[in-house]
Amino acid sequence: MENRSSALCALSPPTALTLLPSDPACAGPFQTAFWLTLPHGVAVGIALPEHPGAGGQAVPESVLARLLPEERAIARTLRGHRVLRWVGGRLALHEALRHLWADPVPLLPLPGGGVEGPPGFTVSVSHKRTLAVGMAARSAGGTLGVDLEDVMPTRLHVAPVVLRPEEIDLVRHLSPERRWLSMLVRFSIKEALYKALFPHLSRFVGFQEAFVVLAPNGSARVQLSLEGQEGPFRVEARYHWLPGRVLSSVRVWPEASRSTQQSPAGAASGLPDDAGGTAQGNGSLARGGPLSYTDAPPHPEHLHG
Repeated sequence: MENRSSALCALSPPTALTLLPSDPACAGPFQTAFWLTLPHGVAVGIALPEHPGAGGQAVPESVLARLLPEERAIARTLRGHRVLRWVGGRLALHEALRHLWADPVPLLPLPGGGVEGPPGFTVSVSHKRTLAVGMAARSAGGTLGVDLEDVMPTRLHVAPVVLRPEEIDLVRHLSPERRWLSMLVRFSIKEALYKALFPHLSRFVGFQEAFVVLAPNGSARVQLSLEGQEGPFRVEARYHWLPGRVLSSVRVWPEASRSTQQSPAGAASGLPDDAGGTAQGNGSLARGGPLSYTDAPPHPEHLHG
């Protein structure tokens, strides 16, 4: 099995030319698992070791040397899985920012959470046990939030917490497998939404404050029902399947600035604005483009052949 895995990894190394990343298991600890140019920005995945390492240093000095001095100082105060995630997240963000030609600056934590990016850029980070993902974009397209979730195990019992009543009604007719994927993508989008909204609201945003409608092309419409009646905000949400995981991103900017700002998708990477999943905060769903919206997102196995 080990030889077969090595052969498969050799056949599909992660490169900037592949739209679908290789399995992160193909990358060694703290190496690049993939990088992708997505409508909301550049996303980079950094492989993490499964365990901090018993009796030894969790992060080798050679890896810490890739951070800036201020970042190394913080990393040395952390222990266990926390230091693995923290270092992996910074490495991912630095690589994403390099692809955007940003000057290197220390990526330090903000007081209320999140990461402070270089001037003119917005950044966000997420991680699971063996993978950290950093995403960066130019801030002219609004604030950014990113979230990474494992497809397994299924956890349908949390649906009443994650989904609004009308969202539960929309997915009730689906098979358990499809219902779980639909709930998982909504959960991930709402997590990314919280990160993108935090710079504007400076407070926690609950799952019941957003209503999400999914499209099979990887975009989503988001209707905000903010408890504090803040806004209005313009929201763009997208999701992208990775091997065994889903990666979601959200861009948010004040609705009042819509006439003077470029759409986040175009501002992020120079790509055409094909998201089609915009909505006004604290209002009804925006009138959509030529998209067929559904509540059953494509299964990852379908997308990966």
